[in-house]
Amino acid sequence: MKSKTFSLMRSLSHFKVSAGKLSGSGEVKVIESKNALVFLEKGVWVDSKIAFKSQLKWEFFPDSILLSRLREGEMVQLAQLEPVANRYQSSQPHICGRDIYIANLQFGPAQVILEWEVSGPSKAYRSVTTYCNGCI
Repeated sequence: MKSKTFSLMRSLSHFKVSAGKLSGSGEVKVIESKNALVFLEKGVWVDSKIAFKSQLKWEFFPDSILLSRLREGEMVQLAQLEPVANRYQSSQPHICGRDIYIANLQFGPAQVILEWEVSGPSKAYRSVTTYCNGCI
């Protein structure tokens, strides 16, 4: 298995004006395996200095990408991403409790952008993560 390290930038934009916006940056170690990539993310929210980390698994199929996250020792499927126009989009929303998550994925010339629209009784925000080589 090969691995490489890239930069990541993450922002959370709350739809409620008073809640504002958070920005973070960090790095992602990418581990390649057959038809899959594992992202080991770690970073810091800039304003609060609070650390974040995540482990994502991207599995590639001929017509879709399956995105999962390691949570409490178990892989949890987050989204089956299917091609729509110039991006990939969740085929169905991910439901977590009473919250709804919808993913969009875009590939640019030097970056990959993963965007989540999150809504629920106490949540209303957009999370955008940009993976790139040295973009910070």
